[in-house]
Amino acid sequence: MFINKVISFNSAWNILLNKDKAYDDICTAISKIDSESLSDPEISSPSHRNEQRDKIEINPFNFNRCWEYMVENLGWSSYRMRSETPGGINLYIRHFKDGVATKMMASDRMLAFPNWVLVETPRIVASEFCDLSVLIVPMESSKSIYEDPRRMAPYFYFERAQAQLSDLLPLNQKTPFIVIGISQGQEELEITELSSETTESSIERVLEFPTEHYQAGVGILSYFGEIIKQKYPDIEAKVRIEQDGNVVRMIVDSPCGAKDIIEKTLDDYALVVTKKAEPESLLEDQLQIQRLTNKLDMAELEIKQTTSLLLISEKYADKKIKSLEDDVDFLRTQIGSQMHHMNASQNILLHQSKKEEKLLLTQLDHNKRTLEELIEDSRTRTELHLALKKISEIVENGATKDNEAETKHALELVRDTSIDTFDDLSEALKNTMYGVSGNIVFQWLQHVGSIIV
Repeated sequence: MFINKVISFNSAWNILLNKDKAYDDICTAISKIDSESLSDPEISSPSHRNEQRDKIEINPFNFNRCWEYMVENLGWSSYRMRSETPGGINLYIRHFKDGVATKMMASDRMLAFPNWVLVETPRIVASEFCDLSVLIVPMESSKSIYEDPRRMAPYFYFERAQAQLSDLLPLNQKTPFIVIGISQGQEELEITELSSETTESSIERVLEFPTEHYQAGVGILSYFGEIIKQKYPDIEAKVRIEQDGNVVRMIVDSPCGAKDIIEKTLDDYALVVTKKAEPESLLEDQLQIQRLTNKLDMAELEIKQTTSLLLISEKYADKKIKSLEDDVDFLRTQIGSQMHHMNASQNILLHQSKKEEKLLLTQLDHNKRTLEELIEDSRTRTELHLALKKISEIVENGATKDNEAETKHALELVRDTSIDTFDDLSEALKNTMYGVSGNIVFQWLQHVGSIIV
């Protein structure tokens, strides 16, 4: 294939061109992607399958496997850095070389591209290992490569990335990144250069809430505008809440010279929400203090009501749901930590990198690795590898009551062998790409995870 279009943010394309080895490898890998390599079972088939055919059907996931094969043969490696915070988010950099991290995105998972732009890229580049994040995406014209149109249902293409990026602008970050569009046809290269439009008066936070916390979380975020009005009636700050599924984006536009005051107030508000400070430390007027206390109490009540509804719904009947007290504490901690750490300015990111707090930027987890990746990464650990292959086969062929026992046995082996892999498996099975069968296995995994060993 050939590079047709490039979106470069904050001079990222020039940065890549100055990294000769990385640039040459990326061009080489792209040039080797074609219908033959995408249908070659040795290149594009999941590693746990023993394909006996000469060719396999091309679907969006073949692009991901093919890219992994190409760059790994060129000496690109992966790196995983554990969070020092118990239960924190691990940083996983795949296909990394010469300070450049690459990723192929041909399949459309929920919010995958916005997550890559807003969360994954800033976290990777904030580490001491990486200078630049590069995403490779097929052009829409490449859909002709699929033999069966029904197999391209989760197809993601460059034009869609371009449209989603347009909706995300302006970006309150300076982290450089590149989106490369590729296709079978050679065309004159078109480069779109975007620059950071961060203003000194803008503050942004991006958060994701579980279903049972969503309404309460949005309510607490929205109330921050009322806090500003109460504390600083002369400051005309605007608080905007943008919602996309369970992801919430809060933007605070403040007048010139008021940003520091608002950021300090936001930090203080986070302390109150997480019960690390009393409402009296934030507000002085007793009526206002009572209003804030009532708002937080209402949020707790809303969590309890929503959780109760989920408990009696069929969808959640077999799932282990935390106690109501844990849910309330989790929401408070989640909002508080994210309001503290999700400042997208480069200075904050670099500061967090030095203090190794960068892994707490957000609860959004970009490490939702696929079953195939977990199987591939476990090759050197036979027992773990076989257990993951068994789970994958059951997910693919259909989970039923008949194979519940052997599935749970395999899940227990994963849990007992590597708790990190067990956590990654849990995140992978949440993905909608595994359908009903994946949801059934996920429920069994939750049961296995709830057993104290």
